[in-house]
Amino acid sequence: DKIDDLSRMYNLFQTVDGGLDLMKTVLGEYVKECGISIVKDEENMKERGALVQLLLNLKKKYDILLKDAFKEDKAFRLTINKSFEHFINLNNKSSEKVSLFIDYTLRKGTKGNTDEEIDQLLDNVMMLFRFIQDKDVFEKYYKNHLAKRLLFGKYLSHDIERNMISKLKAECGYQFTSKLEGMFNDMQSSQDTMERFREFLAQSKVSLNGVD
Repeated sequence: DKIDDLSRMYNLFQTVDGGLDLMKTVLGEYVKECGISIVKDEENMKERGALVQLLLNLKKKYDILLKDAFKEDKAFRLTINKSFEHFINLNNKSSEKVSLFIDYTLRKGTKGNTDEEIDQLLDNVMMLFRFIQDKDVFEKYYKNHLAKRLLFGKYLSHDIERNMISKLKAECGYQFTSKLEGMFNDMQSSQDTMERFREFLAQSKVSLNGVD
């Protein structure tokens, strides 16, 4: 946590042959230890969103460290990212937990955030998503969570849902999101049809004898 000390150490080790390699190795092992302690803690699996939030906090901490102490050194960034990829995939529920965190964030009735805050949070979660190796498992959970949000009308807005799918599409390609986009478009089409039907009934004054 001592950014100034680490910055001075980085500058000093730059002048020593192999100094930065040693520093990277030590940093990588320490990041792994911190991450493993999070993903292996059963308590973090019980509370909704706890695991992902702790991982987001850890990522933010090392992003700040990378910027302020290690001068955005690409080799140090790679070391940190490899450490995150290592420990995130040690937990076979990481895909589910990330999808659940997104689901909770996008659900109607979630404690109020602005659209900009939600977008930033989703961008941060996408950084964790990149480390997940088995993205097919994530897709299965995300498709299920999206279907429930759409079916029960529990989503915040169409725009936010589309935005999230766009982020996944940019990361994984069209094939990954084609089913998600299909589900979303089908629901949108169904709602549009129902709305036109209601307008027709109102204009023609046709009664369905109490049927909604």
